[in-house]
Amino acid sequence: MRSSLGDHPGQSFVRIVFIGRRNFMNHCFANWLAARHQVVAFFEADIARRSLQNHVRWLQRRMRRVGLARTIDQVLYQIHYRLFQEPTDRELMRESFASYFGCDAFALSPSIPVHEFPDLNSPAVMKTLTDLQPDLAFAVCISQYLRKPWEAIPRFGTVLYHEGLTPEYKGVHTAFWANALGESDRIGYTLLRVTAEIDAGEPVAQGIGRIDPELGKWNGYTGHQALIDGLPDVERGLAALERGEPISMNRRIGPAHTYSYAGLTDEVRRVWSARRRRRAQGRRRVPVAW
Repeated sequence: MRSSLGDHPGQSFVRIVFIGRRNFMNHCFANWLAARHQVVAFFEADIARRSLQNHVRWLQRRMRRVGLARTIDQVLYQIHYRLFQEPTDRELMRESFASYFGCDAFALSPSIPVHEFPDLNSPAVMKTLTDLQPDLAFAVCISQYLRKPWEAIPRFGTVLYHEGLTPEYKGVHTAFWANALGESDRIGYTLLRVTAEIDAGEPVAQGIGRIDPELGKWNGYTGHQALIDGLPDVERGLAALERGEPISMNRRIGPAHTYSYAGLTDEVRRVWSARRRRRAQGRRRVPVAW
């Protein structure tokens, strides 16, 4: 289904600051919001993410937290992904976003001002945020933790659009871990309030993506497809948030778990587990992503 950015069903003029990396996916999400609300700024996130200095800091943090062997395992997975999965993953994402939003939405609307801040918690950011007087800040898939002022300055606080159901799939690489655990049918989305704990805020919208099981192993695609599938719920959740209405999640909540970066050994186990499930289910012809 292709949505038109020129249509304004149930249009509201909530003032929103969008926070995300500069890529075609986030441009589409920001343009989608702008067709329904007033997006007053795009705060670019993770500006130095691919710099050598940032990679060194990431390696140092990983070694402190998980040790040398696990850090090497995670680096090897990143190399494997870049070489063997990312090209197909990205092509699937482009096709999916083009189908839903239209290719014109890949470029950020010129009506949305872009602000570049190396640190999203800096005094300069807080001053700009205060000057803009937004009703809501809306973040998508960022790596930097947003501190307390982000909860207090916007009138309705800050929400994060997260790949994965919470509290079961908090953290990073959630589509990968759902697939690795044989739960590719639970790759979902959550729009949640930003709080002091990682991905632990109250859900505003939540659900399961409509993922083709044959494409389940493409983690970037499946996670973003779930985000696209959740947009109608996001609009309903934002409307309820604006009206101050209670939001109920009608599903059984599973055990909370926060996932970290995948390693190459996790990818090997995922492939072998998927092949065992495929053989076991072959007689019933149930598709399993591998």
